[in-house]
Amino acid sequence: MNLLRTKIHTAFSNDLERSRTTMQWGGLLGTIAHPIYYFIWTYLLPQPYDNLLLRLSAAVFCIPPVFQKYWPKRFELGLILSWHFCLIYALPFVCTFLAIKNSFSTMWMMTEVMMIFIMALCINVPLLLMIYVSAGISAAFLAVIATSENPLILSNADKSNLALLPVVLLCSMVFSNTMQKGRILAEKTKALISLAGTIAHEMRNPLEQMKYAMNNIAQVLPIPSTCDLDQTITAGTINQIFSHIEHGLTSCDRGLQVIDMTLREVSNQTLDPAKLSYYSALSLTETALEEYEFESPIERDRVKLQVKSDFIFKVDETAYIYIIFNLLKNALYYFSSYPDARITITIERQKITVTDSGPGISKRVLANIFKNFATDGKPNGTGPEFFKLVVA
Repeated sequence: MNLLRTKIHTAFSNDLERSRTTMQWGGLLGTIAHPIYYFIWTYLLPQPYDNLLLRLSAAVFCIPPVFQKYWPKRFELGLILSWHFCLIYALPFVCTFLAIKNSFSTMWMMTEVMMIFIMALCINVPLLLMIYVSAGISAAFLAVIATSENPLILSNADKSNLALLPVVLLCSMVFSNTMQKGRILAEKTKALISLAGTIAHEMRNPLEQMKYAMNNIAQVLPIPSTCDLDQTITAGTINQIFSHIEHGLTSCDRGLQVIDMTLREVSNQTLDPAKLSYYSALSLTETALEEYEFESPIERDRVKLQVKSDFIFKVDETAYIYIIFNLLKNALYYFSSYPDARITITIERQKITVTDSGPGISKRVLANIFKNFATDGKPNGTGPEFFKLVVA
């Protein structure tokens, strides 16, 4: 029972996230359109029948979805249910009720067709679309029968008009299904681009570290074309080589862990708590600074680690180190034009703060800093220009 409840809750939550924009604009359209069309069909282009109470009730039911972003999270299920009831009541029920009362005139049959297509835009699941439209139309017929003094009699012309609605519904279901497949394809494409961008962005550090290690090994080894075959390598040189090899292997491990984290994020898998460990904020930050490949000792001297009070926290080691790497890389990129700029990493009271005295971020760019791979003025960045290369 709990498993079924969890699945239902998950399905409703996913539906809510997909439908938020549709709910807001659809609800706003319904809230405004029903009163306006009552005025039009009553005074400007009079129709045989309209109902102000029916129109206003439909408009009222459309109001909650308009303010969906202000609903408390614990009431999300109620929000979803109110949205689905709003769709059934404000579209197939109200439109069909009025169409029956107006003897299925040409204008009202056009309204019925438009209603079905609007429902198809709001509901992604074809079967659910069929159920909602059928339920709304059936309820409208029952309401007309219950509220009319005379029995409901359909002419042959009415029956012919109604016979077209299943075809329209079927076309709408095909349309909805096609849109859903297109949306899924677009989401997959976006996910693949995000995956490529993440890997390209995050793999630079381990690859640069490996390159750095290989260059250091090459510097301590004799040049092959000139070295004496009998030349011996000192113990100190061997220690240096093994140190650089260890550095390179660590970089490989970091890179593989980054790929694992990226794939886990793209597939929406949650972080495994078992992979988290307790670390000293000071020792882990020092590890990040030791592993980062500074271009020169001068560049390293521009980064200051200030410890006011160390603390222990539970974290994924690689994830934390790469956060520090990215902050350093982004700040140091601009330091060539700002010789007095410095980076300060402060550890104090359960908090790690990274600040720099570089050029800062302009207001034009500030709004985009949390967008995936947003880049401004970096020829080798993984922003929009990178996406163009990936898509090509």
